[in-house]
Amino acid sequence: MVSVQSGRHDVLFVRTAGELHAFGNLCPHKMCPLADGKLENGVITCGGHRWSFDAVTGRGINPRGATLRVYALRVVDGRIEADLS
Repeated sequence: MVSVQSGRHDVLFVRTAGELHAFGNLCPHKMCPLADGKLENGVITCGGHRWSFDAVTGRGINPRGATLRVYALRVVDGRIEADLS
């Protein structure tokens, strides 16, 4: 898991189960950077307050109602592009 700054967007790239996914890098709880947390067994856990999210869908595990911003990805000429609109 790694974060990349692109303009005003802070994007978290996560590879899990051989697939790449992109999310907003801020936890919706206290806006802590998710890249400072951990990725284990397909779960992103915020290092700030331990909120956790599914690393494929961005849906909250704890708490269930929380969600991460999800960015669509595509690979063009070997480059990974995220739709930040």
